[in-house]
Amino acid sequence: MTRTARLAILFTLLSAVCLGQKVAFEINAPNVVGRSEVFKVEFTVEANGRDFSAPDFPGPGFDVIAGPTPSQGRMRAVINGNISQTVNTTITYVLQSRGNGKFTIPSASIVVDGKTYSTRPFAIEVVENEGGDRKASGGEGATPTKLGRDDLFVTVTVDKSSVYKGQPIKATFKLYSRGIPNTIEGYKFPTFNGFWSQDLGSGEARTRKESYRNKIYDVRILKETLLYPQQSGALYIEQFDLNVLAQVMVTRRGQQSIFDNLLGGGYDIEPVHKKLTAGPVRINVNELPPGAPKSFAGAVGSFTMECDPPKPPVMTNSSASVAVKISGTGNLPLIQLPRLDLPASIEQYNTSTTEQLNPSSSGISGHRRFEFPFIARAEGEYTIPPIEFSYFSPEQMRYVTLSSGPIPMRVLPDSSGVRADGGGGVLMNALSKEDVKILGEDIRFIKLGSPGLKRRGEPFFGSWPYVATLLGLVALFVAALVYLRKYNRNIQNASFVRGKRASKVALARLRAARTAMSHHDRRGFYEEILKALWGYAGDKLDIPVANLTKETLCEGLAARGIAAAEAERYANLISECEYTRYSPDVKGHTMDDAYDDAVEIISSLEGTIKR
Repeated sequence: MTRTARLAILFTLLSAVCLGQKVAFEINAPNVVGRSEVFKVEFTVEANGRDFSAPDFPGPGFDVIAGPTPSQGRMRAVINGNISQTVNTTITYVLQSRGNGKFTIPSASIVVDGKTYSTRPFAIEVVENEGGDRKASGGEGATPTKLGRDDLFVTVTVDKSSVYKGQPIKATFKLYSRGIPNTIEGYKFPTFNGFWSQDLGSGEARTRKESYRNKIYDVRILKETLLYPQQSGALYIEQFDLNVLAQVMVTRRGQQSIFDNLLGGGYDIEPVHKKLTAGPVRINVNELPPGAPKSFAGAVGSFTMECDPPKPPVMTNSSASVAVKISGTGNLPLIQLPRLDLPASIEQYNTSTTEQLNPSSSGISGHRRFEFPFIARAEGEYTIPPIEFSYFSPEQMRYVTLSSGPIPMRVLPDSSGVRADGGGGVLMNALSKEDVKILGEDIRFIKLGSPGLKRRGEPFFGSWPYVATLLGLVALFVAALVYLRKYNRNIQNASFVRGKRASKVALARLRAARTAMSHHDRRGFYEEILKALWGYAGDKLDIPVANLTKETLCEGLAARGIAAAEAERYANLISECEYTRYSPDVKGHTMDDAYDDAVEIISSLEGTIKR
């Protein structure tokens, strides 16, 4: 195959990949701007577009300063042999707002592969923005303590303050900032007492501009939660606390040069730790109206119900099921399964539940499916009573009852010949001789007189194995009691405890010395080695620190059965480390040698000295 043919195939594959991708043409712009503010509006399409048709920007609201400015980016990737290519086309306009109010940018259009795509109309609000858009709070001569209350704060807002029991409320936690760089250090969200909650996710990465009291803020959505009140009366979303570290511009202290004033310098950035608080939010929860239907079990919202009857044929002694699917929007996770009344000759088993829930800002939508399995024990014609489900609709302000209607069901006899008679009993068809014999053995004549029963085997209680087991348990209890008493005496003995933990403490010191050696910290290394050697000897030999010398160390080791040469080696290692600690130019004695000698001698003593 020639090179030209291979390139043609490659470009064909790339074109097929690009054609198979879903094209999205979107507009990106701030939803709130200040009066006379300059901002960008971008139209983006993930493809190679052409014939771009610009919108007619509202004349009273905006002036076009620059644009359109097109730009294009390409990205190609090969994953598991599959080639993919992404093309991004962006058309940028620079606008300046003029008058206050809400203005709508009409749709723009672009052609991609012969098909025209359009953006949605985009609304932008222009506000007065008192105080302007500041990058740091305080301005000239500000100090960290002069951070304004309206420069950085948090709020907790709800979409409804008065609801019915079980009706969802969306609570939104926001952080407002007027151009002040900040970092969240910690937070404490409320516990939502009295509510069942469903998180909609954290939105820390979602930052947008909003107008609040005629000022424009950078708003970060920290959390969105759906709350379902579980009791009536006054409920509260507790206080919300947030700790932030703000970067505030303050006047530089000391003498300032003329260049600082000319170049706009003379300022420093200082961090300010600030605790932001949003007070409790009251929610008035109304009790549901009286007169609830018998089938009502707390469902609130808007729902539909579907019922799947048993699939024929239904055979005797075979399993079948009735399924009920409840769909809609509301407190779906909290609804209870409907009631299913079956005749006495039908055995009902545990209900299985499957669900598909989609939490969103408008509530939880989706469905829950309840399946009622059963086994019919007798043939015949049956009618399952209607399955009813009731819910309260806050929009209609009334209870709504959904019904499946009567469900007819015919049960056929199974292969064994079992059938139902007219009185509802169960009879056997075509009984054979073997069946008659078995039926005769079902209930036998009661024997009168002495039964003549005899004991088979000896009882375990009171036997020799029973006595031996009991004595063994008593001996085990006594041994455990003796061990525990000895253990308690040992842990109350300070000398014993010091000796037991001597090796652990020395091991920790040696690890610290190893770390210092890896960082070439010679002084720190020898300090940790000496602490390990002296500390181990003092703890293991029970010698107070005030009396711990090389002579007492050698005497203590000799008293514990350590050879004089080994004790002398221990003391010499301490002397070498002390000398090398203050004389770094010593030849022939490296940190590796000192570390290996310390580990070896402490391990040797630990295996010899017994406590």
